Amino acid sequence: MTTSNKNIKVTITPSSDTNVVLSARSYQTELMEQAKLENLIVCLPTGSGKTYIAVILIKEMSYSIRESIKKGGKRTVFLVKTVQLVDQQSDYIHTHTNLRVGRYCGELGVDLWNKEKWEDEFENHQVLVFTAQVFLNLIDHNHFSLKHVNLIIFDECHHASGDNQYAALMNKHYDNCPDPPRVLGLTASISSRKIKPKALIDNAKELEKTYRARIESGSSRNESIQHGTSVQVEPIEYSNYRDEILLKNESLTIPFDIGLHIAMDSKSTSILQRTINFNITINNPSQLYNGKLEPIHLLIPMKDCSEENPPMDKKRFSTFMNRKFIGIVALAIIITIFVGGLIALTVISAKIAVRPDKKLSMSRKVLFIIVDGIPADIIEKISIPNMKKIQELGSFTRAYVGGENGTYSQTPAISAPGYMNLLTGTWANKHNVYDNEMENPNYHYKNIFRLLKEQYSDKKIAIFSTWTDNRIKLIGDGVATAGNIIFDYKFDGYEFDNITYPHDLDDHYIFDIDECVTNETFACIKIYGPDLSWVYLQYTDDVAHQFGDSEQFNQAVKNADHQIGRIWEVINYRMKHNQEDWLFIITTDHGRDSITGKEHDYQSDRERTTWIITNSQQMNSYFHDFEPAIVDIYPTIARWIGLNILIESKRELDGVPLIGKVSLIKPNIKLHDVTLNISWTVLDPVGIVKMWLSTTNLFKDGMTDSYYLVRTVPINEKMIIVDIQKYPSNFYKVVLEGQYNTMNRWIIRS
Repeated sequence: MTTSNKNIKVTITPSSDTNVVLSARSYQTELMEQAKLENLIVCLPTGSGKTYIAVILIKEMSYSIRESIKKGGKRTVFLVKTVQLVDQQSDYIHTHTNLRVGRYCGELGVDLWNKEKWEDEFENHQVLVFTAQVFLNLIDHNHFSLKHVNLIIFDECHHASGDNQYAALMNKHYDNCPDPPRVLGLTASISSRKIKPKALIDNAKELEKTYRARIESGSSRNESIQHGTSVQVEPIEYSNYRDEILLKNESLTIPFDIGLHIAMDSKSTSILQRTINFNITINNPSQLYNGKLEPIHLLIPMKDCSEENPPMDKKRFSTFMNRKFIGIVALAIIITIFVGGLIALTVISAKIAVRPDKKLSMSRKVLFIIVDGIPADIIEKISIPNMKKIQELGSFTRAYVGGENGTYSQTPAISAPGYMNLLTGTWANKHNVYDNEMENPNYHYKNIFRLLKEQYSDKKIAIFSTWTDNRIKLIGDGVATAGNIIFDYKFDGYEFDNITYPHDLDDHYIFDIDECVTNETFACIKIYGPDLSWVYLQYTDDVAHQFGDSEQFNQAVKNADHQIGRIWEVINYRMKHNQEDWLFIITTDHGRDSITGKEHDYQSDRERTTWIITNSQQMNSYFHDFEPAIVDIYPTIARWIGLNILIESKRELDGVPLIGKVSLIKPNIKLHDVTLNISWTVLDPVGIVKMWLSTTNLFKDGMTDSYYLVRTVPINEKMIIVDIQKYPSNFYKVVLEGQYNTMNRWIIRS
């Protein structure tokens, strides 16, 4: 068998890791998402932003480090090799997060600290940057346990051989930890020493074994190379061996000579040259079908090359330009401008022609904001320029909460039931949240986040909230009975951080938390653009409970308007720079009493009357001509994103879509002995109405109700009388199914 040599050109461009990264690049986001799911070693060139990947992962997992350790909170640990890196990395984390960062190295005298001192440090800081030896000593002496760490980051993790501190920490303590932390390794090389190319795989496997992790560089390698050390490698052909491969399925060894041409910088003509000789062995070569090996990427340290190879002499070139040449250039420019103009006109015409189709191809996303406890009359009378701007672009309407007053669906006009009304599209008689304790939510009535995740598992969901119970209890993040969905981005738990947000009698710390929630929303939406997001702002309700209808309350509403304006700004940014069409909804969970404005425990008109503001220009006649309810937001979001609500769940929904066509609303059902008098309001006269009847309520227990089709009539009849002698019961669920929507009511015999 003959062999052929293949010269591979490698260009290395120096760069630096010191640049501040303002937004995540696609490969950084991809690697962060993978690191949330598994232990990972991120191997990227110097200057490509590995530390920023660590920072956004820290922020993604920060919900578990905001609580006190004494109350079950955890901490993030960042390990480095030198004292200088302790300062550098802690400053970087502090700059890019709002977390409390501590720094620890031997030069600070930490070796003399006792266990009580260390307990104070871990209690008062959320991210702790250590030199590796200091942290290893801490664990060895039982001053701290890895079970209290949610994430441990190893900087320059290729230093993990022999009795190295990194290796010692993993081998002595990690596997013995009952609740080991997530591991993230950062490196620009998979080896800390010079090795032959054939040893790279063994070294990589050893590194993965040490950190119980997988090495990953991301799928967008070209982008990471562009921002860091640029390595361009041609694929190695082995098509000359195809005949032999097809004849026998044996290991095949091919020798190669690789010539490296390394540019010292982008302006210099000086280069360094070297040649590496090595063999490539292919096992089971007949399984390869395209005649090419995957590109082999070699990271060559600059210092190694420069020490062994002196630079070549620089060559200088000059160009002589005479008049004739200038004339030719001028003529070429004129022709280029003319041709360019024709091309520009063609492109503009093409863009105009395809614009409608382009709009349809946009990715649809939703962000809804609940601003706590603002009655409709307040939102209508005070100056809220940002919400007014959104309203003028889209729409505003008064709405209501609290279910149907005086009936089975009456729901308290307080916070948690209000959130659950929106999240499930049902009233409290179904979702079972009647107070702020949220003891037993009925997860059989699926929330909108679960509906999205079950149909599109790759879609991203986010929550930004003061109140951790919104995620943990209402939505059931990670709860099996709630569908075991996990938020991709979660920023909450700030109320547990008494150091950053010390609790004061005026509850001003809640305003500070709302500011943090707003900032995190802005950053997350700008960088990641989740498909469905919930933002909760609490401070307005706290102020109203203290001061009632007052200038303080009005100012709190204006502050919320400013925060909403910042969020609206980033939504506009996404729509301008990405192919995305956003539905932006702002509402409140309840109003306030009409006497003082301090309370909201009853069913007065002012407590029940709320409002909805949206940027959408597609709101239907139900939104504009009637008074919709908070439960109507759920089917509106579902219709906007294109979610399919299964018939079993659709028959339970109390909400009506606020966009698109709607067949009927406001069903009115009266029971007279053995007959039901049923009427409805028609919004779209197309089609028929099917009347379904069930005598059970098994759905609340996760089972399926049996429905009987008892009548079918043209929708314009608007009223029917149904004989129910065949269905004797003290309880009925009546469903009216139109062409575009479904309504339901319960009937309970006295």
